[in-house]
Amino acid sequence: MRDVTKGICSISDRLFVKTLMRYLTKRRLQFYIYNLALRQFPEEKYADLKKANNFYTTTILVLASAVQKLSRVTKIEPGMRLYRGISADVNLPELFIASDEHGCTGFTEWAFMSTTSNMQVALRYSKPQISAGSRNRPTLLVFVAGSVDRGADIRAYSQYPQEEEFLFVPCSFVERTGEGIIQVTPDAGIVNKVPVKVSLLFSKHFEHS
Repeated sequence: MRDVTKGICSISDRLFVKTLMRYLTKRRLQFYIYNLALRQFPEEKYADLKKANNFYTTTILVLASAVQKLSRVTKIEPGMRLYRGISADVNLPELFIASDEHGCTGFTEWAFMSTTSNMQVALRYSKPQISAGSRNRPTLLVFVAGSVDRGADIRAYSQYPQEEEFLFVPCSFVERTGEGIIQVTPDAGIVNKVPVKVSLLFSKHFEHS
C-alpha cells in the first residue's frame, strides 16, 4: 500500500504520524478506552477512570494531532461518500432528529469517529448488539467528504484495511442536512439513511479549553 504520509513536508512529522497511527489502529482495546474517556460513557466504566485519575489526556491530544496531520494529505476522490453505521441500540440526541428554536440540528461526537467509504462495512456495524427490546431502526449516516472537513485515511496502518476506514478527530459536529429515507438491506434489514455534514471542531475547541 502506498505511503499516504508523503504529502507531509517534515520528515519528523511523517515519522510522528506513522508511529502513532500504527499504535492507535493495532490496539483496539486502547482505542475503546480513549473514546470512553472522551465520551465519559458508559458512566460505570468512566467511574473507573475517575477513580484511577487517569483520563489519557496527553495521549489523546497527541493521537488527535496525528489524525489531523494525516487528514490534510488524505486523497479525496470527487464526490466520495463516507458512511457511519449506528446500531438501533444507540439513542441519537433529540436535536439530531428535530430542529431547535433556531432551526439547527446536530450533535457533537466527543470521541474519535470512525467512518468508511464502503457502505456495506457501515451496514455491518449498524447491526444491533441487542436483538430484542429496541424500537429504533439502525441508522446510516451519509456525507460527501470535503476539502476542509474530511477524515484521515488509515487503511495503510489498519489491521483491517478492507474496512476502508476514514477517522475523524474528537469533537466533530454531525449536522443533519436533509430528510432520511428508509432503505431495506439484505444484511442489516431496514435502516434509516440520513444525509449529514461533518464539521471538524477539534482545533477550535481545544484552543479555548
